[in-house]
Amino acid sequence: MRLFLCNAVLTLLVTSLSGALIPEPEVKIEVLQKPFICHRKTKGGDLMLGDLMLVHYEGYLEKDGSLFHS
Repeated sequence: MRLFLCNAVLTLLVTSLSGALIPEPEVKIEVLQKPFICHRKTKGGDLMLGDLMLVHYEGYLEKDGSLFHS
């Protein structure tokens, strides 16, 4: 019984510490334009299978700083 309790406590401790070590994402999401009235909503309010999402992004390569587009 004591071994089981020690295992459970150790597992919980490792799990809680590993969650604290996850770094914050380095991606910044910015909404540039949002429609005032949207006549066509997605199914269920969230993106679902079959919905189409168009995305355009620009970024810079870390090695030489050159610009790339989606």
